Amino acid sequence: MGLSGNYSFTDRSGDPNTSFLSIDTSPGQGLMCVAGQVVDFDRLALPFNRSVTLSYESDGTVSKETDKTVVGEFPTTVLVSLVIVNEVSEAQGGPLTEYIGQATADCVLAARLLKSGERDKVKLRCDLGANLEGFDQPLTSSLLENVHNAYGRGKRARIDTKSGKLKILHHGDPADSVPIACTPSEN
Repeated sequence: MGLSGNYSFTDRSGDPNTSFLSIDTSPGQGLMCVAGQVVDFDRLALPFNRSVTLSYESDGTVSKETDKTVVGEFPTTVLVSLVIVNEVSEAQGGPLTEYIGQATADCVLAARLLKSGERDKVKLRCDLGANLEGFDQPLTSSLLENVHNAYGRGKRARIDTKSGKLKILHHGDPADSVPIACTPSEN
């Protein structure tokens, strides 16, 4: 059984970037599921109240396993979700969800459990299409601006809304819990 189990992580940088790994290393299985989430704000929107959440999830197989490390191999398609919420006060009607969309995107995903479960590394690179047209719901120009402002240059999670290139880097330390989870499915 080795390192089979569920592992939750928050990013070492302090960014609101979380990951969850579910691993089954039992003989004949070798399954791994990875899920991740990044939450940031459009700091240029006035008032400062738009949260932009990017989530991803994919099933894969264990490509390497030792007593301290598990490396996953994943398909080239990953489920990516985008949620934009206007965090208005309760007096103004409470939070209002302005956008919910999903994309099955062409991606390169790498995930590994390190140091017997004390660390993880996840790298995700995806092409979501120009102006994020890969999402099942179209984004208005103001919603695209919210995404652009929340995930600009210099962050571990970046997205170029014009080209649709998404990049998320995650170097995690253990967490008691995270707002995401997944279970590996036998394909």
